[in-house]
Amino acid sequence: MNKTAFLSRFGPWAMVTGATSGIGREFADQLADMGMNLVLVSRCQDALDGVAASLSKRSGIQTRTIALDLSDPGFLAPLKTAIADIDLGLIVSNAGADHMGALLRIPLPDLQAMQRLNAASHLDMAHGFGTLFMEKRKTAGLIFVSSTASLQATPLLANYAGAKAYVMNLGAALNSELQGTGIHSTVLVPGPTKTPAFTDRTDIDLKTMPMPPMKTRPVVRAALQGVMQNKPIVIPGTLNRVMDWMGRRVLTRGMSAGMWGMLMNKAAPDTLKVKPRV
Repeated sequence: MNKTAFLSRFGPWAMVTGATSGIGREFADQLADMGMNLVLVSRCQDALDGVAASLSKRSGIQTRTIALDLSDPGFLAPLKTAIADIDLGLIVSNAGADHMGALLRIPLPDLQAMQRLNAASHLDMAHGFGTLFMEKRKTAGLIFVSSTASLQATPLLANYAGAKAYVMNLGAALNSELQGTGIHSTVLVPGPTKTPAFTDRTDIDLKTMPMPPMKTRPVVRAALQGVMQNKPIVIPGTLNRVMDWMGRRVLTRGMSAGMWGMLMNKAAPDTLKVKPRV
């Protein structure tokens, strides 16, 4: 990818939410390597400061850190205030989390907080910064991070899959609405990826999944190439694309849900399941 062209379209500043680990940290690394100044957003100030110091030392970029909980419905106003003085041209709306287990085994307040983080926060980012870009930029970009869990109903991950399906459709529809404006919108739909959320779990053994996890580097590289080309949806990894094709062309919705239910039930302990009535 041509770094000069990327900087010309989206520079000089990008914002990454959920920037301290996993896919978000990889976005920060690759954008810094291209010379983008970064606004880093996450809940933990200490972790943000560590990432910012590392990136500034390695790449010589400017950074700004903002500690916010994006599951808070009021996060957008202070976030926009904190970046009002900089020329922001790219948003990576990556913040998210999951709470695995049968829906009825998870407290409703926890599900509601996850829904706000995994779905509503992306709506706020899309509207708040999409509007800002329309007012102030001739070219800009929005990247939303979804998941292959969004491609079908996923038992034991129902709330997360539903929220990520919302994100996928939100970003893809926005891509169509923004045609001809100079503002790109791309949804990254990663499958299993080597992040702490995948490798360091204690609740469910995702290593039993048939798809080997991808490294974060090619996942993020595909997203950055995709937003440059204004692709509405990017699914990195051949096996993930094959699974998507099968879900759309070969399996019925019921068959897909049944297959994923079997895989998830195999990986999850009984404490996370609803027991059949005798």
